[in-house]
Formats: sequence, structure tokens, C-alpha cells
Amino acid sequence: MVLIGLYDKFLNSYKIRSMKEAVEELGHEIVHIRQWSLIWEINNCKISGLESAPDVIYISNMGRESNQIANYRIHSLKELNKTIPTINNPKIISISRSKIASTIFLNNKNIAQPKTWITEKPEEVISLLEEHKKLVLKPDVSSRGEGIFLVKQEHDDLYSLLDYFSRKYGQGLFLLQEFISSPDGDYRVLVIDNEVIGSVRRKLSAKSSRITTNSFQGGQMSKYEDDELTEAAIAVSKRLPSGFYALDFVKQDSQFLLLEINSCPGWSSFEKFTQIPVGIPLVNFLSSLVK
Repeated sequence: MVLIGLYDKFLNSYKIRSMKEAVEELGHEIVHIRQWSLIWEINNCKISGLESAPDVIYISNMGRESNQIANYRIHSLKELNKTIPTINNPKIISISRSKIASTIFLNNKNIAQPKTWITEKPEEVISLLEEHKKLVLKPDVSSRGEGIFLVKQEHDDLYSLLDYFSRKYGQGLFLLQEFISSPDGDYRVLVIDNEVIGSVRRKLSAKSSRITTNSFQGGQMSKYEDDELTEAAIAVSKRLPSGFYALDFVKQDSQFLLLEINSCPGWSSFEKFTQIPVGIPLVNFLSSLVK
């Protein structure tokens, strides 16, 4: 029997219910770790309110608080990871929270991704648009597709748009990616310990005015199987610490490019459209980490 700690502020989300059912079915036990229950000391991190420490911790949700709180939580989890196996690795969670850090990380790992530019100068954005006509503008930290815009050279007042973006999302930084026209949408692959659990294709609805295919933004999802996509996902996962990831890809010509690493993924829509269970293989993986 393994005692699995679920790090999440929610008590009854789909993800939590799925994990609890899998833990019970496999004969393990579960303990809920609220995000604010960690107490950090120099070279030490404790979990308050627990009778016994978990054997392994799954970071289900980091929350959407300020960067200051997020950084404190990540540093606390890194310290906790020294004594208790923690999935996903807090270091990769820290990287995947930031699109800028992710871009640099993927480039250093030689993982194919869309062309990306980062600048503090609105004038540089204008110059890039003169060359590329339209680009995808993203905030450094985003969730569920919020704050992502398609900007075009012919926009009536680009400086006002960039000023609005900077104040609301960018905090003075502009991250731009090449716009890849993909009528077939993009692809999400769930990977556990370098093994593909399944994949889906996500497309915009015909009436959508958005550019993101996230299900929270109205994206339509369907089960999808492709050997080349599977190979691309495994190749990426092998460059990451062993864990559970949702990897988002877009296809350009014949190549799959990685859009994003989601290190705290949900799976309610994935299970709905694929009928592939996630909780069981995830709990099996977590229990395998306990020696």
C-alpha cells in the first residue's frame, strides 16, 4: 500500500475524483495536501496538518495566484522533493509555467517549435509584423488560452493594442510566435513516463472568433491516432524528467512542432472523447516511484 499525497486546493474536481477512484481500485491510500499547508524553513520543508508524510506526491494544481506565491510554492516543493518523490518535478513545473522559460528550454533541448521572438519594444513588434504580416501574441504566464491574440499588420491602431496587452497581460514583454495556419487544428498527447496514453485533435468551432483550441475556449476535441505524432511526443518526453505531461503540437508541412508543455494537465475532456482512463496508469506510475 502506498500513501499518495495530492497537492491541490480543490477537494472535488474531476481530476481529484478520478485520482481517488483509481487509488481505491488499486488498493492504495490518498491524503489531500492543500497548497498553503507547506511550511518552508532553510533547507527544509514541512507539510502541516498531516498525521504521516505521504510516500509520493502528485502536484495536481499549482493555482493561479501571483508569481510571488507561485515562486514560493515551487521553491518549497523543490525542497520537499529532496525527501519525497514529487511528480511532476517542480523544476519543470517552474519552466512550463513561463512561456519564455519554456521557449528557451525547448531551444536548448533541440526540440522543434514555432519561430519565436521576445522583445520589450513595441517598435520591434511593428517591424516583425511588417515582415510576417500576422503573428500570435502571447503572455509569459497564461492558463486555458487566456490573453492570446492574433495580431495583424493591418490592425487600425497597433500601438494601442500593444499598450493594452502590455498593461493587462504582458507586463512590458511581448512574446510572439509565427502564425501557422492549420485547418486540422492542433494536437494534445498525454504521456506518462515516456509512454503515450492517448492523443486528441483539437479544432475551433465554425463560429469561434478565437485562435486557441483549448476546450475552455470552446475548442472541439476528437480522438486521434498517428504514429508520427506518437514518435514526436515520446522524443519530447525523453528530454524531460520522468513524469506526466500533456504535450501540445501543431503540424507544419510534415513536421510536428511543440507548442506547449503542460505539467499539471487536466483530463476530463480527454477521457470524455477518447474513453481512455488516465487515473489508473497515473497512480500505477506514482506507486512505482516508492522504493
